[in-house]
Amino acid sequence: MISTFAIYDNNGVIQRIVNCGVDEAPLQTEQDENFVEVPSNITDLTHYIDNGQLSTKLALPLSINKSIIAADGVDTITINNIPADTIITWWDDQQDIITDGILEITSDLEGEYKIILDHPHYLQETLTFEARN
Repeated sequence: MISTFAIYDNNGVIQRIVNCGVDEAPLQTEQDENFVEVPSNITDLTHYIDNGQLSTKLALPLSINKSIIAADGVDTITINNIPADTIITWWDDQQDIITDGILEITSDLEGEYKIILDHPHYLQETLTFEARN
């Protein structure tokens, strides 16, 4: 019988979804990966694996003080409650890892800026802010 399996890494991140027999599932894994049977309609965008169990990703528990700042290099957007090890992708595609739960953003250039916050156990979040003169 064919079943659906999530192949996941040590952090619970689903690497891929495969359809195969139970005996074939171990053959679908690579080093440091494991597998678990899942419903056929799940994706890595909405789910992760927690202690061998399928879990639904929730929204990031962010607290954002504002989305519009003065383009003066001083006015600051503060984002709190960011889970440790969240990856931020800046508007120039540079990536950093947030470890302390806080992100502060300033700009001295007028414009609209987008950042992406990505954590394996939460839904990916795209935030837009604006710097005005």
